[in-house]
Amino acid sequence: MYLDYILDGQLFLAPVGENPQKIVDLGTGFGFWALDVADQFPSARIIGTDLSPIQPRWTPPNVEFRVEDLDDEFRPWTSIYADADLMHLRFLLPTVRRPRQILQRCLENLKPGGWIEIHDLVPKIFSDDGTAGDDHPIHTLYQQIDGPFSSLYGWNIHFPANLASTLREMGFVNVSAKHNAIPIGRWHREARLREMGVFAQSLLSDWLVTMLIRHETLGLNAEEAHKLGQDILDAFNNPQIHAQHDWLDIWAQKPLP
Repeated sequence: MYLDYILDGQLFLAPVGENPQKIVDLGTGFGFWALDVADQFPSARIIGTDLSPIQPRWTPPNVEFRVEDLDDEFRPWTSIYADADLMHLRFLLPTVRRPRQILQRCLENLKPGGWIEIHDLVPKIFSDDGTAGDDHPIHTLYQQIDGPFSSLYGWNIHFPANLASTLREMGFVNVSAKHNAIPIGRWHREARLREMGVFAQSLLSDWLVTMLIRHETLGLNAEEAHKLGQDILDAFNNPQIHAQHDWLDIWAQKPLP
């Protein structure tokens, strides 16, 4: 979705130059983005970090994967992350307990003039024609996540909504934000946007199932979770509901001395 559609084949938007020496991918997941960046910049050191050891064992020589909790408030980051040209975060900040601490440590570890780039969802469904808004059933799920689930796991799904101002307050400069209105479902008349809508629906549907399996952490019983899931899927599949999500891109620079 991001690389092929939203970013039009680019790996990132921050102007890091043609010869970055260190790029860090926080919350790297399976590590695919880190591997792609390593191919594009073979002279750069690429570090991917995640809580889970799910990355490939065989990697290019300029890639290394680390398993650690960078959200630990009592354990400072090691020097391996220091002097990075780029810190990359995608779908990470809403799922950690201390997102501002993550951003502060990124600022501290970037080299002067280095960049942070963040990709995330703003959890609010909207439409241009009034067919989708606050009454969309996925907002019920967001409300449940804001309640018992976030109390248990420390999520803050609304953190990205004010990310640009947060970065400025922390001392980042040259903050740029790009908002992408991505359709959900097959309703759009333009072929490219319809394809993006299919991908968006697939991603959100998979995430929906993952969340509702743990319905007790959302304060729902099994029957309530099943009904909510069905209501959301029905809305996704209704071509009369022209729902869109805000897929947010933000990049900002650490000031030069």
